[in-house]
Amino acid sequence: MRSILIYTPQMAAIGGMETHLVELAMLLSGNAWAVTLLTTSNSLNDGSRQQCVEAGVKLLEMPVARELAGKFAKLGWLCAQVGKLRRKRWDVIYTNGQGSLAAVVWLAARLSTRLVHHHHTSADRDEQTTWASSFRWLLKRAPRLIACSEETRSNLREAGCRQGIEKLFYLIPDLATPVADQAETGPVGARPLRFGFVGRLVSTKGIDLIVRLSQDPQLAGVEWHLHGEGEETTALPQTPNLTFHGPYRGVTALRSIHSRLDAVVLFSRHTEGMPLSLIEAMASGLPWIATDRGGTRELAVSDSDSILLKRDFDYSDAKSAVLELASRLRAGATSRAGQRAAFKQMLARDIVAAKWLAFFAPAQTEAVCPAPMSAHPEAA
Repeated sequence: MRSILIYTPQMAAIGGMETHLVELAMLLSGNAWAVTLLTTSNSLNDGSRQQCVEAGVKLLEMPVARELAGKFAKLGWLCAQVGKLRRKRWDVIYTNGQGSLAAVVWLAARLSTRLVHHHHTSADRDEQTTWASSFRWLLKRAPRLIACSEETRSNLREAGCRQGIEKLFYLIPDLATPVADQAETGPVGARPLRFGFVGRLVSTKGIDLIVRLSQDPQLAGVEWHLHGEGEETTALPQTPNLTFHGPYRGVTALRSIHSRLDAVVLFSRHTEGMPLSLIEAMASGLPWIATDRGGTRELAVSDSDSILLKRDFDYSDAKSAVLELASRLRAGATSRAGQRAAFKQMLARDIVAAKWLAFFAPAQTEAVCPAPMSAHPEAA
């Protein structure tokens, strides 16, 4: 049995990265891999944690909630774990995120271990200004890099990462819609349209803009439905056209959410890599509006079912996009079947899963470049 050590800094309760990592860990475990998932927090939601345990994934979680542990506390805990993990032979060590502590995890490697680092965000020039020098060092020393989008791969190369960079999409749960629900909805008539946000409710995802749009008299025919959790939930006002539904868990809950929506929005100011909420929406045949950041443009395959906002969009741009998509929906100019077809063409779970399994398949030994302990990396 081959073995893989997966490291991620500070897992949240739920999010794109967390969903991908849980799905990947379960996929590998189900394909004869011994999987250990290592993280410097214990904030992963109980449902996902239970899924991992039932799949045979070993979890090593620092017993502190996300972002509550200090840099040196995380470094000390991680060094202690790596000291134990070095006793085992690892075929692959797979790290991800923007935390430089991944270099510490590399110290568990042997000469035959393949080192892989996964970059989840866009790596654009704005993002690069936030990188610590130790993280730049890590990116340039990783023998293999995975980029979540073509845009990310191009930006990593511009940043000086010239070694092998593979593009792999997020692995998501199987959201295949039951046959009975696959019919086209047709024109929606005069009923209120239901636009939704599904994911982490944080300031960079445009939650404040959704609140403002929900209060606009010219958008009175659109209801706004927010699903998820995050820092913005405490500041959500009560308005007639805005409903906060709270956290959701699992495939069944997500299917139910999508079945009640007409469209999904992502007014993001974040350095998106490949937005999971849009991929999931496409799996359910939903049209979307989103900011043209990171790999979002790669998802705009079905022209009638996607609207891209320029990076520096303003309120007027967002409002115009909502009115345009509402007009398409009322005229029956969108196609759930077309959106699903776009999804299946490149994002279907069996296609993406096969690429991940092929990437981690046995390969020639690659040299490893563990970080010297004297160069203390900065925390995530």
